[in-house]
This record gives sequence, C-alpha cells and structure tokens, in this order.
Amino acid sequence: KGNNNLFLLWLGISVVSSGYSHFMDVTNDWELAHKDSKYFFLRDKINYPQNYYYFLIVTDAFLRFTWAITLSPNIAEKYFGSP
Repeated sequence: KGNNNLFLLWLGISVVSSGYSHFMDVTNDWELAHKDSKYFFLRDKINYPQNYYYFLIVTDAFLRFTWAITLSPNIAEKYFGSP
C-alpha cells in the first residue's frame, strides 16, 4: 500500500512537471499557441509547413512524458518491465 501511494505521488508530480514543461516549450520557447493567429494554434509568421509544427508539438509532449519514466529506473522497471 505504501509503495503504491509513493508511485501515485511520483506519477502525479511527473505528469504535472511534464505538462508544465511542455506548455512552456510551446508557448514561451517556440512562441506558438496564439489563439488569434491565422494558423490554428500556431503564430501568424511560420517558417515551415503547418504540419511540421503540429508534429513537433505532439512529439515534444510524447518525449516529455516518456522522459519522466527514465528519471526513476526502479519505478520504470517495476511498473513497465525491464528493457
């Protein structure tokens, strides 16, 4: 029971941290997610095709969340199996 509570705490903190980091990547680092932009969820001036940006937004989210698993190999091995 105690280990399960710690796992849930770790999982919650990891999700919040990864979500916040992804949000900061998209809105501040990449300056995207402008709601009044002529390109949906991007910005008015883009240098690459729209699909490229959407692909990178999804990829960044995936990598942010999966990277959290590598921070704690014991948790990753216990709950997701060994590589």
